[in-house]
Amino acid sequence: MAKAKAMQAKVEQEGNDIRQMEATAPKMDDLLRDPRWTDVFLPSLVHALYVSHKPFKHFKAKAPEFLKIVQQTFNLSYPEIDLTLKAADELTKKVRDIRIYVHE
Repeated sequence: MAKAKAMQAKVEQEGNDIRQMEATAPKMDDLLRDPRWTDVFLPSLVHALYVSHKPFKHFKAKAPEFLKIVQQTFNLSYPEIDLTLKAADELTKKVRDIRIYVHE
């Protein structure tokens, strides 16, 4: 299956999974409903940041490494969506605003 270009991608829902076909980037609500958001993307992102060489630097939203890690994790989690993320994107802001709580 070829990747759909985000600027020309139409989102279709297949069960709970979203698939892009043509026209416009996926909506945040569609991504949040996709089970890969909680089952694949978020755990993979947390792991990628945790194992980074400088986790206290890379966990900062303004760090260039943060956007790179989010982009790489998105690409692996949603291989059929060809989307280049930017710091001001809704998805990137949503990830930046997520708080991770550790129970003692």
